[in-house]
Amino acid sequence: AGRSVKGIVVKLDDNLKLDRKEAADKYSLAERIKNDLQEVLQDKGVFDSSAEGSTVNISVSAFRPRSGATAVLAGVLAGADIIAVNVEAESNGSRLKSFKTNTSTALGGFGMPAPGQRINRMSKALAKRIANQL
Repeated sequence: AGRSVKGIVVKLDDNLKLDRKEAADKYSLAERIKNDLQEVLQDKGVFDSSAEGSTVNISVSAFRPRSGATAVLAGVLAGADIIAVNVEAESNGSRLKSFKTNTSTALGGFGMPAPGQRINRMSKALAKRIANQL
């Protein structure tokens, strides 16, 4: 997708259910993903907002956070927390690369009861996945 990334845009997909959009807003999901991806790309030396480069557009297509109580009481039986995204890298209006990826975790219980902790962990894992596929 080019050697340099100059921008990252993360939005919630229009088809995301209202309760999932509200949860994503509550946990600042779009901002977390953007910041985590920017950090990974900076660590790799490929993010420079002042240089010529591509823009990475990310659309959150699925988001399912379990509540803290559900994660503690039901654990893996309650299913997994999920973040799924569509990613497109573009430069000067031309699509360079497009792919889908996701991350999930069934962690919970007393080790990671807070949804924010699990979402943060998933966002960081997702950022690494995206960066590796660009």
